[in-house]
Amino acid sequence: MVSCRTPHRYTQLSTRPVWRPWRSTVSGTLTATALAVSPTVVVLIVLFALGTALAIFVFTRKRSTAADTRHDEPPKSLQPQAVLSVIPHEQLEQEAEEIAPTDYELRIFGVGRTDVGLRRKLNEDAFVCLPEHELYALADGMGAHAAGEVASKLTLEAISDAFEHNRYLSAESSEQPSHRKMRLVRILERANQIVWTMSNEVQAYRGMGTTVVMAHFSVHKRYVFIANVGDSRCYRIRDGQLTQLTTDHTLGSVGVLGKTSSLLSRAVGIEPNVEVDIMTYRTKPDDILLLCSDGLSRMVADDQICATVMDHPDLNVAADALIAKAKDAGGKDNITAVLIRMEKLPPSNHEGDSGLRDRTTLPV
Repeated sequence: MVSCRTPHRYTQLSTRPVWRPWRSTVSGTLTATALAVSPTVVVLIVLFALGTALAIFVFTRKRSTAADTRHDEPPKSLQPQAVLSVIPHEQLEQEAEEIAPTDYELRIFGVGRTDVGLRRKLNEDAFVCLPEHELYALADGMGAHAAGEVASKLTLEAISDAFEHNRYLSAESSEQPSHRKMRLVRILERANQIVWTMSNEVQAYRGMGTTVVMAHFSVHKRYVFIANVGDSRCYRIRDGQLTQLTTDHTLGSVGVLGKTSSLLSRAVGIEPNVEVDIMTYRTKPDDILLLCSDGLSRMVADDQICATVMDHPDLNVAADALIAKAKDAGGKDNITAVLIRMEKLPPSNHEGDSGLRDRTTLPV
């Protein structure tokens, strides 16, 4: 056999290739051995790989089965009866307050005022007071021409209709806080559908919408449920301190700065669906709630609002004074204020089932 490889350096003197029989013999032997052994090696490698995969699968399966068993059979600390212990104490307290007799009654007294202001030709604000249903609401419309006025009135009409005709009311759970809260949400969802439909069907009303803020009291007035969409606010004055209970739904509230910060990020009627904020607060005797449009909150500072209300015990006079304050500051927008006071009834007024008690605790 003749090798075609380059001659080794020790045979460089030769002019012919050098034949190395030992090299051919070893090469042939190694090749034969590799061919004889390779099937066995392949089989062993395959068996090892299969065994490893099977072991991993069995181990994983056992862990998954154990996890499922633990999930299906939780320890006693996670059994359903223990769930009651994690319900917020505040919610349990509300449930008890709604169904148990109370040691005193609260009487709700509310008044409202609205004014066109000094710059606008139309008043697109509106409010409604339904003391027989412990419901107070305010809306601030927006839109071209008179569309804002239409949006606010449609919304308040939907609210009034729901309470006056007992819509979205379940007799079995009418006194429960969760039902009253969900009822407010459903009412505003219905109002949103009405405004949205009108906006899309009437060319002149395209793009109209409205803010809304509502206050609705529990049966015994120990809690108030606040619902809002937009930047109309609800304040509470307690012990001479003013607190804003609602959150403005504006671009500024989500971090947008500049001229667009005051634009609404949420309103009734501008989209097919609406997101409603709903909150629950405990009431106390002599608390005062203020529902207002931005025509007041943007023109009068919080401390001045508080001082004005505190300086005028008569809510009618206080509401007029707030309107005057906003106009003195420029009256750039429509101005609306609804003031609500919680008054503790004397013991003689809630002994037994008096007519006054019946009128102030309607379960609606």
